Amino acid sequence: MSRIIKGFLIGFFMVSVALADTTIEIRITENIAKTDPICSTCNLIIKKTNSLLLKDYVIFEVTTFDVLPPPFWHFAVKDDKMFSLDRRNLSDWNQVILSEKMNLDTDQKILDYAKFFLSTTMNQSQFIDKLSQGEVNQIESKDKKKTDPSTKITHADKKIQIVFYANDLQGGLQQWNLVLDGTGEILKLQEKNY
Repeated sequence: MSRIIKGFLIGFFMVSVALADTTIEIRITENIAKTDPICSTCNLIIKKTNSLLLKDYVIFEVTTFDVLPPPFWHFAVKDDKMFSLDRRNLSDWNQVILSEKMNLDTDQKILDYAKFFLSTTMNQSQFIDKLSQGEVNQIESKDKKKTDPSTKITHADKKIQIVFYANDLQGGLQQWNLVLDGTGEILKLQEKNY
């Protein structure tokens, strides 16, 4: 008798999880159709993952091959709440980050935060640890000023500024400038393409 009840409970749990994921996938599809109309009829590939940075959330990575280059979206889900991790909507990003109660008290934590932000909000841009001399020359020819080739982290008045570089999906060079508070909330965001 105990085996039957145990089997029933396991089966019920598996069906409940599958139904919950299906509901989330429907909500993700509706959200993408609303925010990115070009993909309102796309066949989406949705992958469920976990994150070392967001311990209380399940991350859903979404892409499609109906549009080239393939776009990417990321959603954070906790209980019945879903948040789009998108640089165009920092209110969702900040709400998720603030609920995690982060403490960005070391440069390594700040660096990990910046890499996570980039990987979830920018179509799979690749973080650059240090610019090559050619990349430095490219930036200096456009900005007409000296460029620091490394990531720069500054702490002042309970605020953190991190300036870093990335290559986008097509190989374009980007500079990111994030101003954060100590909990990870983004107070200011600037992106520059070269």
